[in-house]
Amino acid sequence: MGVRSGELSDADSIYRENVGAVLRHLRGGFGFRRADGSRGHFRVYSTFDAEEICHEAFAAFYAQWNTTYDRSRPPLPYILRIAGFMALRRARKTAAEVFVEAHVEGVVEPVDTELQRLMTAFYDTLEPADQAVFDACFVQEASQAKAGAELGRSRDQIYRALQRVRRGALAFFSDRGWFDGEADR
Repeated sequence: MGVRSGELSDADSIYRENVGAVLRHLRGGFGFRRADGSRGHFRVYSTFDAEEICHEAFAAFYAQWNTTYDRSRPPLPYILRIAGFMALRRARKTAAEVFVEAHVEGVVEPVDTELQRLMTAFYDTLEPADQAVFDACFVQEASQAKAGAELGRSRDQIYRALQRVRRGALAFFSDRGWFDGEADR
């Protein structure tokens, strides 16, 4: 049924108190257990996707507000589980790569080394202006507006540069066998 109109202030306060923690959980990464029992680590790299998943998680939480949710328990752990489940489900549906980190100190996985080498090679193919956008948006995790302000470019110019970087990355990694099937270019 969701939240009744008399409970909107409770729902609003739950949202305001927990939205930051949910976004940090998605962007910072969280552990999960695979079907085979091994552990993995997942994080949502896109700010837009993290915000979208966060809002979907709160919507799902509010849908259970009057039915299955036990209000005597704190809401944050419940919302975090919903958000984590939604992020993993979305990654599976969109065939997004799930980045897994080894939890053995001092051991560098060969795939990590190969990916670092390829990322460096891809970065070197970019024009200097696109490298600056790449650094601002992906390394410093700045928004398009903030990156534009820092680089003296409009948000639209940053958006177009990111589209070129994404198309270039897709083509670069597809040519090297990192994606199954034909990639849309």
